[in-house]
Amino acid sequence: MILAAAAFLLVLLVAGCFWRLRLLNDRVAVLSRQISAVLDESESGCSFWDQSGRLTRFNDRFQGFYPTVTLSEGLVFEDLVRFTASRAIFVVGDAEIENWVHKWLDRFGHSSQQIFRASDGRWIDVRTSSTVGGEMLLTYTDVTTSHTAEVVDRTRDVRAAEQYANLKMLREAIVIGRSSESFHAACRGILELVGRWGEWHAGTVYLAVSAHENTFISTGIWFQSEAVDWPAEMSRDIDACVDAPDDVMRQVCSSQSPVWLGNLSVDPHLSDARRTALGQVRSLCAIPVVSKNRVVAVVEWFVQVPVPHDENREALMFDAVGQLAAVFEREETGEDT
Repeated sequence: MILAAAAFLLVLLVAGCFWRLRLLNDRVAVLSRQISAVLDESESGCSFWDQSGRLTRFNDRFQGFYPTVTLSEGLVFEDLVRFTASRAIFVVGDAEIENWVHKWLDRFGHSSQQIFRASDGRWIDVRTSSTVGGEMLLTYTDVTTSHTAEVVDRTRDVRAAEQYANLKMLREAIVIGRSSESFHAACRGILELVGRWGEWHAGTVYLAVSAHENTFISTGIWFQSEAVDWPAEMSRDIDACVDAPDDVMRQVCSSQSPVWLGNLSVDPHLSDARRTALGQVRSLCAIPVVSKNRVVAVVEWFVQVPVPHDENREALMFDAVGQLAAVFEREETGEDT
């Protein structure tokens, strides 16, 4: 009787365990279906990776980022990362592949977020995060529309700031041209105004000798930026070269137009004396001051890095320097009277 009762209790216990196990399995199955439903509805490509770095689950959108292969559970995370880099799923330079792979492997199990350019031109937001169970969730989200809009907005803001700075510079140049009592004072104002606006490292003004427009004398007026070391002897050496004008000065006078040299190291316009005097200078822009159809002065700005020719900036500088002509004419008229 006792044995029968014990056997019955054992049967009940085993049945209860099976029932609980089945209930647990049912709950796991329900949860699994819920996760699958969420993955299917997600607009992102989603994948789960276990602690050993193997793929356990992914949705169709994640597979869509790898159209040339069929992903399967058990895939090793490192293999996916190397395939992503080597097969140009994302744009990665050949020389950067190994470094890119190592950085991505270091992210495994950690939270991260970065936007990459896909080979088809899309922008993809890539995120990793850890789950409570120790898995890692990797998601790809196409953010091309919002990213492009953000870039456009940022570009628009930069452009608006540039336009404001340009207008402000020209307005101040007009004020200098109208209010300066002497040509030399106006030159100092324009040199500093345009120098700081254009991020030039230094600038000076040469005055044309009235009898021969291709002959100049130094005014001794200089603008020097605090951004670089500009020795006083460099300014003196450059001033000393004005007695023998080179092709830059001759071209400015003959064309009555600006001359912009973007890389002095390979430009043939400079004389040997000027090239030596300019030392570390890599770019210059020479702007004529034209009064009554003759060049009465030349303003030059220098910078110690190569700066490609920029027609818009050059035109703005020409307009600003043009304000000196009015001051020159007022001063010249005063001397005549």
